[in-house]
Amino acid sequence: MITYMAEAPSDITQWQPGTSPVFFKVAESGKTSDGKWASTDILSADDSIYTFTVPASLKPGQYLVRHEIIALHAYVLL
Repeated sequence: MITYMAEAPSDITQWQPGTSPVFFKVAESGKTSDGKWASTDILSADDSIYTFTVPASLKPGQYLVRHEIIALHAYVLL
């Protein structure tokens, strides 16, 4: 699971970012040292509630938050 943020240079309800790369990564979580996956084991155990900490170094303003869940799937042919 990856979390990105983007600062809106003006009123976020009117902002049109276009094609500019404005997002920056603020958090990520994958497989823990005890073998649990963030996007399945931990998220399921937390009733599908995901939290992250907003970096203290961010200046005040309006931001968009984008979460991504990337999953690897495998299957076995018999």
